[in-house]
Amino acid sequence: MEQIIKSFTYGQDIDANTAVKFSQEGVVVKATDPTDSVCGIALFSGLQGAKGDILMFGLSRVSTGAAVNAGDVLVASTGAKLIPLDTDDDQGQMTIVAKALETASSAAIVSAFVNPQAIFVPEAEDAGQA
Repeated sequence: MEQIIKSFTYGQDIDANTAVKFSQEGVVVKATDPTDSVCGIALFSGLQGAKGDILMFGLSRVSTGAAVNAGDVLVASTGAKLIPLDTDDDQGQMTIVAKALETASSAAIVSAFVNPQAIFVPEAEDAGQA
């Protein structure tokens, strides 16, 4: 499988294996919310102003902020770490960042297939309403 990797300037200090997005200044910064428009995963740690490789498509190691199961769809969260999408809590425009290829019982670094894409998660309707 071919990977897509591009180098971008870091707009802040960024840790390896974490989610990034473009800022209005055209640099990459940490993606810290499921609604962030994630562009990829930082392959290396770097300081603000440094150039870093961003994996935009393909297999990668990703840093998770919670337990994940193989097959979970992952979104950005606190610290630019990835967590499973929770359709009960997460609603509206979201960016799926990756699909976990391994299971971890707590925050860890796992293999994942990275393919950022925007989705819309509708609000759950009350079961008692017609």
